[in-house]
Amino acid sequence: MVELGPTLANLGFLFQISGFFILLSIAYAFYLNELDAAIALMINALVFLCSGFVLNASCERKSLNMKQSCALLVLYFIFVPFVNIIPSLYLKIFEGNFFDQILNSWFETVSASTTTGLTLTEGMPVPKSLILARGISEWVGGIGVIFILLSSFYPSEKLFHYSKVLGIERIAKSYRGSFFVVLLIYVVYTLIFSATLMISGLDLFTAFHTTFTIFSTTGLTVVNVLNLPISAVLIVTIMMLFSAFSFRFHVDLLSFLIKADWKSLLKGNLKAFVFSFSKNDWKKLLPKELRLYLILLFFFTLAFWPASGLSPLRAFFHVVDFSSSCGLNLVPFDEIGELGKIILVIVMFIGPMSFSIGGGVRVLRAFILIKALLALPKIFFNR
Repeated sequence: MVELGPTLANLGFLFQISGFFILLSIAYAFYLNELDAAIALMINALVFLCSGFVLNASCERKSLNMKQSCALLVLYFIFVPFVNIIPSLYLKIFEGNFFDQILNSWFETVSASTTTGLTLTEGMPVPKSLILARGISEWVGGIGVIFILLSSFYPSEKLFHYSKVLGIERIAKSYRGSFFVVLLIYVVYTLIFSATLMISGLDLFTAFHTTFTIFSTTGLTVVNVLNLPISAVLIVTIMMLFSAFSFRFHVDLLSFLIKADWKSLLKGNLKAFVFSFSKNDWKKLLPKELRLYLILLFFFTLAFWPASGLSPLRAFFHVVDFSSSCGLNLVPFDEIGELGKIILVIVMFIGPMSFSIGGGVRVLRAFILIKALLALPKIFFNR
């Protein structure tokens, strides 16, 4: 039997974190004068914060073992989406009897938390602040905040193998610190890419929501990305690529930036600043899997371009979209032909790099599978 006391105590902490994530949506609701939505989101946040406080106060919080961590993960994905149905019920987003409203609202929140990308609200009048709240839930699920937070509850000595597999075992002084550095990286990415989208012409809400959507790989944007200015389309494409790269790439990139001589840049010595980058081993940013992934993108784009009849840039955009599992649903399927569809299916099947945000078989597994298939005849004859 699993001792639930420590699990419930740490679930209370996750409830409090979930309540904290809602605060941005509450502020945005007041800014837009969406008072009913603000009240609904405040009730949602209060339920999280109060229940979290009760669980923390009534149960002993300590490090978890494997069974307790698994139990915590299951409880999180059951109860957090269920509590998040409160705004939809309060605002009566869905029609029907009370049971139907609960079921439809829970479908929406589970879809958001698991980054499934399905919605029942398409074409329905939903407050912008509620859309933002869903986008934040998708972002939290997409970058795996729950898994990062779990590292706070798990014994440090047990995190060694997990962090080593991810390739982040030496980011910080502790393994917990390593996981939180990963979280910090994606927070910084979100702020930078949202700012660049705003510079390219998007408003604050659309910029942040688009960034949340890309890094959650749900595809539920509030705008047709292809109708945006070309600069914004390029930024979105870069974001999709970054979501397809492994944690290790982002960590190494951060390490290189930290080691740069920023003091020289502030003093106006641009030459010394640029020279400081040359001291880094840039080959670390291009491991074998990343090189293979980029080669695959190149060849799939070359194949999809003539097969679909689209422009080269548009073909590359769709290949990256499908490869990163972002699922923006912008492909003109009635125009690209059967061969174009087959190519995109293969791209989806392979997916992005290992230990990235996106899903799929992953590039490394596909590479190992191909090597194994090629070696089968030799293995068979040589036993």
